[in-house]
Amino acid sequence: MCHTYKLFRKGFTLIELLVVIAIIALLAATLFPVFSRAREKGRQATCLSNLKQLGLAHTMYMSDWDGYACPYYQGGSPAKYWFNLLDPYIKNNDILFCPSGEQTNKTVSFTNVRYGINYTYLCLYPPKATNPGSWNQPTTNEVDIKNPTKMILFVDSIYPGSSTVGYYIASVPGIPPALRHQGGCCIVCIAGNAKWITRSEVLRDYYWNWSQ
Repeated sequence: MCHTYKLFRKGFTLIELLVVIAIIALLAATLFPVFSRAREKGRQATCLSNLKQLGLAHTMYMSDWDGYACPYYQGGSPAKYWFNLLDPYIKNNDILFCPSGEQTNKTVSFTNVRYGINYTYLCLYPPKATNPGSWNQPTTNEVDIKNPTKMILFVDSIYPGSSTVGYYIASVPGIPPALRHQGGCCIVCIAGNAKWITRSEVLRDYYWNWSQ
């Protein structure tokens, strides 16, 4: 009499399961940083696009105001900040918010806008200052800017969770830019060219001053 035996395998052994888990963990450790960098690159591209549009809005403002830069603050009732003054030239207020800026909402306000203006050299200390150190004076005129393709106009600003929350201005010296894009930040220059620059670059006076 012939007997036929069938072997049944109920599942993976413990060692095999541990090997599979180790492979999955290794793949995750390898791929997740790649996905994270790719996602941040996308946010950085959106940020640059926002700043490019803000630069264009500012160019139109200067054209209407005989070449003078937009002030960061204008007294009155109601008082207006630079983003209010540029509002007629901005089609979509979303461009005032960096996708990596960690804002909880997109209310256009003093404490929420995620870009800063070159406050020191455009507003407080223009080349022909009539009241140095005060916002209540004519701003820098484009004819006095030596290198408009280099001079910063707007930059990533505000450090969420830090003592500088609530400040939208950025200058050197002053409120430092927010280094939220891979250790650097995005800027747009007076001429309208937008780019990413490193921490060491953005902290140099060379990129802020109208005389350099």
